[in-house]
This record gives sequence, C-alpha cells and structure tokens, in this order.
Amino acid sequence: IAKGEAIVLKGRGCRRPQGEAAMAVGYLAQFLTANNAKGRACPSNTNPWLPASAFLTLFGALALGTWAFPPEQGKSLPWVLNPTGLVDSLWLHAVLCVVHNLVLKEGGDIFVGQLCRFLSGGQSFEDGAKINAGQKLEVLEAIDVFFLNVNHVVEYFMVHHIVHAFLTCGMSQRLDELSILNGPVAYILAVACNDLMYYTFHHTSHRCSLYPYCHKQHHRNFVPWRGVTDATNLHPLEQIAGICVFVTSLRTVTLLTGLHEAAGTCITLSWAFMNVANHLTWDSQLHLPVPFPAYPQDHQMHHRFPMCNYSKLSSFCDRAFGTYREYQALGGSGKQPKPLNRPTWVPSAYAVATLGVSLIAVAVLLEVVHSGGMLDLARLPSLAGPSAFIALAASGCALVEKSSAVEQGDSKQL
Repeated sequence: IAKGEAIVLKGRGCRRPQGEAAMAVGYLAQFLTANNAKGRACPSNTNPWLPASAFLTLFGALALGTWAFPPEQGKSLPWVLNPTGLVDSLWLHAVLCVVHNLVLKEGGDIFVGQLCRFLSGGQSFEDGAKINAGQKLEVLEAIDVFFLNVNHVVEYFMVHHIVHAFLTCGMSQRLDELSILNGPVAYILAVACNDLMYYTFHHTSHRCSLYPYCHKQHHRNFVPWRGVTDATNLHPLEQIAGICVFVTSLRTVTLLTGLHEAAGTCITLSWAFMNVANHLTWDSQLHLPVPFPAYPQDHQMHHRFPMCNYSKLSSFCDRAFGTYREYQALGGSGKQPKPLNRPTWVPSAYAVATLGVSLIAVAVLLEVVHSGGMLDLARLPSLAGPSAFIALAASGCALVEKSSAVEQGDSKQL
C-alpha cells in the first residue's frame, strides 16, 4: 500500500444504515458487546510498534511539555494540559472530555453526515460497487478501538490549544474591525497555509521507512464511511501534528494579514466539517470556497491509492506537485461523482455564499458576546465591504459555472 498499488474490491458492499445515530459511541458499544472474540482480537498483521509508539508519543509529549512549560504559580496542571488557564482540574477535564465526545463531536458527526446525505440526494459511491468486506473495515477491531479511545482524549486537549490560539494570537474581535483582508481573504490564506504544511507532513508519513510505524493505522480502511470514527482512527502523533499545523496556520495568517475571530471560527468549522465529510461515501460534492477546492471523492481516492491526493481542503498542492488523481469508480462498477459543470479551480457560488452568510452571522454573534449582550447598530455598516466582496466573488463563480455549462452543452451537440 505504501507504494500506491490499486486496491481490488470484490464481493458484496455494505451501506451505512439509514437513520443511524451516534456514530463513534455506537461502534464502540458494538465492539464491547460483540458475542464473538474475533472482533476483539488484535489483527495478526498489526505491527506491535503501533500501540507502543502511541504510548511513547503521549508520554513523550506530556513529559516534554511539562518540562518546557511547567505549571504557573497557583496552577496545578502544566500548560500542555491547561493552555488557557481556565481548566485546572483533572476531574473537570474528565467531565468536559465526556461532554466533548458525546455531545459536540457526536452531534457534529450526525449533522455533517445528514448534510452530506442531503446534498448527495442519497447517492453513495458504494452504489453498484462490488466490495470485499476485507477491504472495507466494517467491524472495528481491538487495535481500532484502542486508537479511537486514545484520540478521544488527545483531540479534547488539542481543542483547548485551538481555543488558546484564539485567545492569544491577536485576532480582531469587534464587528467594525471585520474587513475584506482579515475576513474572506484571511480565510483563503489560512486554508492555503494549512494545506501546504499538511501536504508536506502527510506526504512524509507515506515514506516506506515511516509508514508502517504510524500512518498505516489510518489506512486499515480502504473505503472510509463512518465519518468521524474513520477520521480519528489514526496514530495520536498524526492527531497532534494535524492540529499543530492548523493552529500554526491561524497564527501565521494573523501575523501576515490579520484575522478576525469570525473568520477564524469559520475556518475551524470548515476544517472540522471537511475532515468528517472526507470519510463518508456520500457523493455530496461538499467543498470549501477556495481556489482548487478538494472534494470527498478526492480523499476516498487517497485511501485506495495512497500515493495521491494528500491534501484535504484544496487540491492545489496535489495538482502543483503532480500527486493529484481523478476519481475512479469503486470496485470498477461503483458510482461516478456528479459532474461539476465548472473548471476545477472554481468553487461553487453556493459555497462562496454560504461563507458570506456564515461569516456575517458569526461576526454579529461575537459582537453581541463581546458587548455584553447588546448589539451596537452603529457598527453594522462595517459589514458592507466584506459582504460586497463575497457577493461579487459568488456572482463571478456563478457566471463561470454558467458559461462552462453552456460550453459543455454546445460540445455535446457537436
């Protein structure tokens, strides 16, 4: 797999049951209540270094962080466990961790799953595909449950570090501080910065000398379909690296152009939503309003042909460095993605408009919070610039898509 061989998928496929609720918790419960021992056994081909290195990563990060950033005066926990200084109790951390995983994480997973299903019209890449159950990880095994539980904890603490970045990197907060530069432009730059750094890390993790000891765990599933469960079934080093890359992109853009909290919030939600959508088989065409957007089918291809499509938010780096690969039908007989009817570098007008509405709504909500519950109407005219910029961008994307559709129609007639 590290060399990029194609995965041959044969046999009977399996779709996610309709109306399925709490994903990760449901699969963990399925594992714990299994009647047979097969699912609970560790796969025979599992590298024993994988779980060992996970423990080493966690203890190493904790020890290094405690040594470099010891607890501040009056605090009991080191900075690595309490970066914001707001949660200085392990018991409170335990409660918040449960709330994060059972409420926020599961709620987001269900929301994105239903959204993707709606956008796809109920059409999945698995439709008509012949899939070998051995190639699709339909039942979680002991090694998967181990890494999922580890990452539930790691991700929770990493969320605190994202909040710390919002509090300390100097983001603009008030409504009248929102501009074209620190709003929509900063959003695009943050995605580009995140993708460039993540592409480098992801490409490196696929080197033959490193792959078996870390990233191989995530590629146990050649057809990811569970959403957040398959997205977080990875080595904790990758979880830590991915969030460090994201936080670095926020801080970098804040230094370069400035970043408004509303744009930062939209970037964070976009990053989280795409990470879930990329691990679903719905043909949703969900993407970000950036040049050369990436789609869920691109990451699906990465799981079947590991030496391609390393980026998750846009396809620019993959296209620039020659690692982009077009989608191929699952098992040779699965469904092909819906046609875009626009150039690959153009996002849809709906995606751009959604960013505009979300950015304005979040900016207004944050203004209410920062002003103590009152909205100063005198600050509203400052929204005119970003709103006009996004409306112009959405109109341009719509015109390009319309002209592209006309050209494709003319070519079919010829």
